[in-house]
Amino acid sequence: MKLRDLRNRFLYQPKAADGQWWIDKKTFRDGRVSYLQQMAFTVRISVSKDAEDQGFEEFFEFQNVAAAFVAFEAWGGDGEPEGWHRHVPSNRRRPDGDPSREYIHK
Repeated sequence: MKLRDLRNRFLYQPKAADGQWWIDKKTFRDGRVSYLQQMAFTVRISVSKDAEDQGFEEFFEFQNVAAAFVAFEAWGGDGEPEGWHRHVPSNRRRPDGDPSREYIHK
C-alpha cells in the first residue's frame, strides 16, 4: 500500500451514518474485538471483550499511522501488538516501540 493511500485511509476516513468511529476492526478467535482508531495526537488499537461491549479492556497507542496499521494487520490477538509506545491501562511506555526499553510511567 502506498503511503498516500495509507494517509488517506486514516485522515480522510468518512464517518458512517451509524456513527462509525473506527478506521478498521477485526474479531479474534476468542471473541474479543480490536478497533483501529485515529485520535487527536496518536493512533491506537483498542480492544473490547466482545462486539456488544461498550468499553475497552486495553489501548495500545502508536507514534505514527504506519506503525499502527502494520501492527493492526499483523496482530492475531495473542500477546500484544508490536511497536506500540504507550499502553494506557498499565501506564507502560516503550520508547520507539522497543520492548527492551519498557518502563512504567508514574
